[in-house]
Amino acid sequence: MCEIFSKILQVPINHIKPIDYVPAAAAVNRPYDCHLSNNQLINLGININCIGFEDWWKNYLNN
Repeated sequence: MCEIFSKILQVPINHIKPIDYVPAAAAVNRPYDCHLSNNQLINLGININCIGFEDWWKNYLNN
């Protein structure tokens, strides 16, 4: 996210350092590759089309 925002806003991020590890005490057990069904949204006539994160923010910040 930081890289995308820096690209959109044209600001440097060389001061940001990645975290290479997560301490075991801070780790959270998450399911692998879980998906939610969109069927109820589709049945209600709700548009489920999506736009990429970077494209959405570019459009939002340019308005």
